[in-house]
Amino acid sequence: MNRLMYDGMPRDEAAAAYEAWLLGKRPERGAIIACGPSLCAAPALPDIAAAAVEGEDGARTALDDPLRTAAALRNFRDWRRLPAGAAVGVSAEGFLVFPAEDFTMPEEAQPLAFPELLDEVCTDKELADGLGCTAKTVQKEAEAGRFGLWAKRTPTGWLLVRYAAEAIDKGEEPPVLPVNPLLLIFATAEAGALWGRSAEEVRSAAAGAGHRAARLRDGERRRAGRTWLAPRAAQGT
Repeated sequence: MNRLMYDGMPRDEAAAAYEAWLLGKRPERGAIIACGPSLCAAPALPDIAAAAVEGEDGARTALDDPLRTAAALRNFRDWRRLPAGAAVGVSAEGFLVFPAEDFTMPEEAQPLAFPELLDEVCTDKELADGLGCTAKTVQKEAEAGRFGLWAKRTPTGWLLVRYAAEAIDKGEEPPVLPVNPLLLIFATAEAGALWGRSAEEVRSAAAGAGHRAARLRDGERRRAGRTWLAPRAAQGT
């Protein structure tokens, strides 16, 4: 899923619903609907008659095949492509699995993009350079939980949200954001795991090597020392 749209609700609410889905939670407001390669934040789930799914709390389905329903729910929760012809949505009330033909992206839908976040996520070394300390100092503070949700460990080190970490370093409260950038920006090994590719394949794509169709373009990657950073919605998805 690499096309994120929203319609009929404020952008901040759409982003908050998206973050809830990324965290494996139900949105408090609105709904997230996955259909084909697209993901849409909408005010509510489609009004489609469906039956409760046995063993799935709060899930309903309009599909006749229980196996396709189970696969669709699993892929939706794991941020993977859905089975052909299936669509899935989630709201505060629960999940809905239904035929993809029953959902049409609204003509008024607009992209829900976060292009600035690629520059706002940094490695521990980059943050250390900005703060005038060593990378080991940043790593120890991140390990101790000083940066809270604004830091995450990767196979090659720590990634941090630059402006949030800098605010914490000054003793200030970090800004409140509808989506934590660390849910959207990944180092090469993380991106590979998400996209079902090796870290080497992602590095090659980011560096401009490999098949032309698989290469990451400007705005889809940033070099950060020994690793590359790429957004969740990059071409690799």
